[in-house]
Amino acid sequence: MARKWTDYGLRNGLGCYSRENGDDAFWTLNHMLTTKQTPNGVTFTIKVLPRSSRNEIVGEQEGMLRVKLTAPPVEGAANKMLVNFIASKLKVSKSSVTILSGETGRTKTISVSGITPEDLAALH
Repeated sequence: MARKWTDYGLRNGLGCYSRENGDDAFWTLNHMLTTKQTPNGVTFTIKVLPRSSRNEIVGEQEGMLRVKLTAPPVEGAANKMLVNFIASKLKVSKSSVTILSGETGRTKTISVSGITPEDLAALH
């Protein structure tokens, strides 16, 4: 039996999906991306999903931007691809994108100089 999803958030304002088959599982959809304005630009958190079929932004989760990358997480390949991908999406130079923390993990704190939170909001 295929599961059917209903946009539960439109009825109760929670921004959640619920299953019509009676399961009581909920997923939050409309988290606000947590950003911090700095004198040089914006800092935010990314959850990287390496070894994906393509490079893409897949949404937000728990205040983090979720990004799929084709590169494997070995020898900094995924980090390099992440910097290139974010720079191309935001139309800034690669030197403007810095990984502040999380070099060896999937959750990374990124700083992008020369942009505003509104520029970042247009990204997703």
